[in-house]
Amino acid sequence: GFQNKFLIALSPPGDGLLAFEAISLRYVERSSASKSQFMMEIMQLRFESTGTGSTPASIRTYADRIQEIDALYAECNSGVGVDASIIYNKLLDLPARYETCLTYIHDKSSDRLLAGDEQLPTQSVKQHIIGFENRLARRRAQLSRGASRPRRSVRGTARAAARASRPRRTAAASCSRSK
Repeated sequence: GFQNKFLIALSPPGDGLLAFEAISLRYVERSSASKSQFMMEIMQLRFESTGTGSTPASIRTYADRIQEIDALYAECNSGVGVDASIIYNKLLDLPARYETCLTYIHDKSSDRLLAGDEQLPTQSVKQHIIGFENRLARRRAQLSRGASRPRRSVRGTARAAARASRPRRTAAASCSRSK
């Protein structure tokens, strides 16, 4: 509108993208207080707090929230987001139930570093954790379905099959052996 007319006049003629950026970034606060606020939000973010009423906390909700805060930080830091190593380590700040998954990721990253490669990429870490969550959900579903069905004893079934395959002793055969 007319209130942003001066911003358009400041951009070179024909450069609509620069004019759009000037208007969209007009109200973005670029103070160090804003940067420190968003950095503090990332550092204080807890995995459990990223879930909603309909969606439980998962690596997807956690990573999305980290990326949202990182985008806000980048807006007030001239387009430069939080350092990638901070984001990487924050993604690995998971509850104790992820311990086996995190152990695998740390071992894989250590192996790569010892071989002279870089640590596992962030996307690979996310994909591994998503796979871990999917396996947990599948196991829970199988256990909940399995609990409603009566289970047969495998051991008892094997004994019954072994008894059925043995030849039966008759009373006459037992008497002849004992003499």
